[in-house]
Amino acid sequence: MAGLLAVSAKITSDWAMPRPPQIRALAKLTREWGAMGIDERVDAEPWHQFVLRVNPYKPSELARRDLRRLASEIWDHPDLEDCVPDLLRHCSAIAKRTLDRRLARAYWNRFKVGVPLFVELGLYCKSRQKQLGSPWSELSHTIPIWDSELGPARLGDRLLRAEDREAFLAMANLRVQDLSGGFVDAAFGALLKSLAAKQNVPQSRSVGQVEGEGILSLGASLGESTIKANAELLAYVLLKPWIAMDPDDAYRDKVMALLLDRLGDPRTSQNNWDTLAERLSRIQGLRDAAEVLRVLHQWITEKTVRLFFDLIARTTDRPDQWKERRAFWEAYLDNKFVERAWFALGQDARGLAQIAKSSHGLLFGRVGGSGAASSQSVLLMKIGDLIVAEWSDNGRARFWVDAAENSRFLPKFNSKYYEGQTLRSMSGGTGFEAIAHQGKWYRKFADHIATTTRIPYKGPRPVSLWGW
Repeated sequence: MAGLLAVSAKITSDWAMPRPPQIRALAKLTREWGAMGIDERVDAEPWHQFVLRVNPYKPSELARRDLRRLASEIWDHPDLEDCVPDLLRHCSAIAKRTLDRRLARAYWNRFKVGVPLFVELGLYCKSRQKQLGSPWSELSHTIPIWDSELGPARLGDRLLRAEDREAFLAMANLRVQDLSGGFVDAAFGALLKSLAAKQNVPQSRSVGQVEGEGILSLGASLGESTIKANAELLAYVLLKPWIAMDPDDAYRDKVMALLLDRLGDPRTSQNNWDTLAERLSRIQGLRDAAEVLRVLHQWITEKTVRLFFDLIARTTDRPDQWKERRAFWEAYLDNKFVERAWFALGQDARGLAQIAKSSHGLLFGRVGGSGAASSQSVLLMKIGDLIVAEWSDNGRARFWVDAAENSRFLPKFNSKYYEGQTLRSMSGGTGFEAIAHQGKWYRKFADHIATTTRIPYKGPRPVSLWGW
């Protein structure tokens, strides 16, 4: 047994197998291959120390290792733009294929739209493309890769449809994992700009969803960094088709979860979303950006109300009572009368909400403090000029008029924590009402909402539900 343990220790020890840099053939193969998907080795020496140690203005005096690093990384540092002409002249003079391939890989991996450095680098790579070998020769015959303006757009055109993408990969001698880096980020961005510019309302829900699924599938294939680099345009393109109609719930939830994860909940980060809309309008020329992004806000409102009722239905001991309330409030929701919604949960429903948050990305508050029962939860809604607090038990629903003179009386939306007793006892202000769920409460609620906001009740009035 001792002998077996000794052998095992030797096999699993740090010196049993050499680390990758010690395997010289592998390191050489990595340099020679030059495929885009390989991560470049991270140098232990910080960049600023490297630049102080060497003279980037005199590439001919650099050691081979330092020259390789300069050729790979200078493109991330526009402050050294003046060094680039001499660097490229020196690389051309020594005509090292491995160095040229390193420059081609830097162009693909570190590419940034509108940066003059990449115009120069693209022209250099084009002049050396016969020496670059695979996959660069195949790429340059398939798309104008070395044109910093046309190249990303042409690649984007090849990526959207899965069958076109597979054919392109085969022609360019690439693998799916090679589709990463700055050039691919720019290609996805160019595709989204093209779609945003010509996007019309789809002929049907199914057509809109098929197109959206194609974009989502492509984004998933290209990876997280590409989605992150283009999240704002992606939001616009995914939401634009749904200004005038609604997608299926499953598709809507998928898009909503993606955007909430990448860009945050607009209810708690409204300034970020306002800035996003302003940038899309100013930089991309998408004048309807604010209107398009409001689609997500409406989706969140609808999901919030329905999720609240789902959660409480699973914790209440009066499902019959909850069925009535759900039918009543969802009538306003289905007619797009609910402008904002936020819920805060008692302890009984909080665990279920965490599960919902993990799948939908929706945020919520919690109800606590002395006098707050674990079963008490509250839904806040804005309907016209009214703010409504609907509780999960038999407490009164409370109605405030959303006016400037009432601001000190109004409950705050989007808070992380509410003192239950305080929220239940809030009153005052012009037009305030607290109406109990007794008798034909639904008629009292509907009459008060109609009187205050001129929004009529347009929901079902079945005798089997409540005998209107």
